[in-house]
Amino acid sequence: MQLGGWQRALLSEGAVAVAVVLVLADLASAWLLLALPLAVALVVKSHDVVAGQLRGQQAAAQRQVPVAGRPGGPAQTGWSRERRHGRRQR
Repeated sequence: MQLGGWQRALLSEGAVAVAVVLVLADLASAWLLLALPLAVALVVKSHDVVAGQLRGQQAAAQRQVPVAGRPGGPAQTGWSRERRHGRRQR
């Protein structure tokens, strides 16, 4: 899930609105006005960090996939892609 700028703004403003309603209804202390938006910001930032790490691991795994014709890849056979398409190997 990738949150756009407007989605993050809506999420943070929604958290502030919920905190204001809870404080005005006297269901929570005034500290909730600070704590709830900070908690939402922390969750969004941690999501970004974890998603970035997963993308980095995925990219590293894709770089390690052996490819024919590259060092460490499967050996070339008589039916390589170049020969199938009529090009000579050099």
